[in-house]
Amino acid sequence: MPLQRDGVTDLFRVAADEVAGQLRMVTPSGTRVSGADALLAICHELPALRPLTLLARLPGAMAVARAAYRRVARARRCALPSRHGGGR
Repeated sequence: MPLQRDGVTDLFRVAADEVAGQLRMVTPSGTRVSGADALLAICHELPALRPLTLLARLPGAMAVARAAYRRVARARRCALPSRHGGGR
């Protein structure tokens, strides 16, 4: 769902200025995840990427993945302005 779509802030239960800060997903079971956890949930849904979910089970792997995701998210720029506060 595009972040600019009406209802996104309600769906993800976040403020409008926070919605574009990181990848967000609602899993098939209804769980809301974001950041590296959302990326991992997407990997779980795609058979070709599912082996990455096994790596995430290694001790400390998710802590490293979350830190790396935060670093990349802080450095990225949004090319298109949104109704939720403009591009980054």
